[in-house]
Amino acid sequence: MRTLYHVTAWDRLPSIIEEGIRHQKETAHPGALGQDVRTVKNAVFAFDNAEDAIGWALRWSWDGAQECAVIRFTSQKRWVKDKHLEAQFAKGKWLACRNPVPPEQIDTIIRFNPNSVKCANRSINYLDGPLKEWVEEGRKT
Repeated sequence: MRTLYHVTAWDRLPSIIEEGIRHQKETAHPGALGQDVRTVKNAVFAFDNAEDAIGWALRWSWDGAQECAVIRFTSQKRWVKDKHLEAQFAKGKWLACRNPVPPEQIDTIIRFNPNSVKCANRSINYLDGPLKEWVEEGRKT
């Protein structure tokens, strides 16, 4: 089993809690130039590094003032590399899988409120609680 992280809009959580994380039919956040830069379609997207997931959530919250959530889950499924343009700057791997993640594999859900994450330099160094623990765990490996 490997631990992975998924970022989603807060309003999608009721269906995720009930049905799990299902594949994404459209890209919620296109590339820097506005076009869809994902090479894998109709997939669940995840990060294997908590800092990458938190950074993506900070971007969602900062850019769109949208409440979102970081979901930590475990998976035994086969994941492929997501070749999103921004993945080249990642600390870990950006991943995609065509199979859904069942709700029983979801470990933790953390809410990101746009007003609470607008900190100096949008830095993860200002995090506390479980998010800080996830980052510290990842830095040890």
